[in-house]
Amino acid sequence: MLGAYLREEGKLEAALEALQLARQFDEDGPGTGPGMAVYYHTAKTLHQAGRYGEAVEAMTQGIPKQPDYGAAFYQRALSYEAMGDRALAKQDLSRAAALVPKDGYVPEMASKLREYGFIVKVFKE
Repeated sequence: MLGAYLREEGKLEAALEALQLARQFDEDGPGTGPGMAVYYHTAKTLHQAGRYGEAVEAMTQGIPKQPDYGAAFYQRALSYEAMGDRALAKQDLSRAAALVPKDGYVPEMASKLREYGFIVKVFKE
């Protein structure tokens, strides 16, 4: 979570360093590698740093760890979109829309999904 905290503080390089260190740990036992959270926060930080191709790679590595996590597809779609590939962005947003959390998506995510023509449930606090 240090990486996520540092990203929120705008310290992107420090966040990436912390997340790189986290990649050496096995989440589910020896040889399993890091869990989805490490890849997700790495992708989010790389995206924020404008390193969209690397963000796509990080998220692509993380998705097999938790293939039912719609936010992962959403995050990768943002990077595809930033690279100008709306077709791949829409493909990932379609997956995200199919994996709606029980309480719905936060407004920001729902707005992006709607922009691409998907009808989704919005989380209400």
